[in-house]
Amino acid sequence: MTAAGLGQAYRSGLFGGLSVAGAVVFATFMGFGAFARDGGLTLLEAVLMTGAMYAVPGQVVMIDQVTQGAALATAALVATFTSVRFLPIAVVLMPHFLGGRLPRLPRLLLVVAVHFVSVTSYVEAMRLLPSLKPEHRLAYFLGVISTFSIFGVTGTALGHVVAGEVPGVVALALLYLTPLYFMLSVIASAVTTLDRLAALLGGVLGPLCYLASPDLYLLFAGLAGGTLAFAIARFVSSRRG
Repeated sequence: MTAAGLGQAYRSGLFGGLSVAGAVVFATFMGFGAFARDGGLTLLEAVLMTGAMYAVPGQVVMIDQVTQGAALATAALVATFTSVRFLPIAVVLMPHFLGGRLPRLPRLLLVVAVHFVSVTSYVEAMRLLPSLKPEHRLAYFLGVISTFSIFGVTGTALGHVVAGEVPGVVALALLYLTPLYFMLSVIASAVTTLDRLAALLGGVLGPLCYLASPDLYLLFAGLAGGTLAFAIARFVSSRRG
């Protein structure tokens, strides 16, 4: 693992971030910038929030809490809870980063990588990292998220500046590009019938689970959809056997 090789992997990641996923990040944060201005944040506050948090759902929740009169500490705590969903994503990605060479990696780089884990970066990582050498994966990922974070900050700034020119419904629509991109990526990356069935069942059960638990419906829909798809696959396999 040479410095030149890691540098090349990082630069490749920088250019790898210039993708459809990067455009989605830019547009999503542009929507957040417009939302932040409507919420009373200055341009500097909106940009600093994106740079420090890099999590649109958490940022939206925090602004919503503050505008409703909640204490800053309370708003920060609620926003933190919205990011708990990234824990399993980080756990899945960590073996790709480590590559069996943990003692040689600066721990700070792992902290930075995990901080910038998002739905979009997770999709890109799972699509691209397996084809790279294990020792180059972390450097490549850091390059990708560097580009994504630049897109996030510039998108936030642009959205804040043009907020008066963009209809509110358009700004809100931009915020939904990330979940839409994630859904389409899951469908596109489905390799087996089981994968497709799990995605389909999760989508069907989502609205029903929302009626039962608006706060945890994504968790319940994913767990129920995946479990049901697995049970169906096992049943069909046993009948064929």
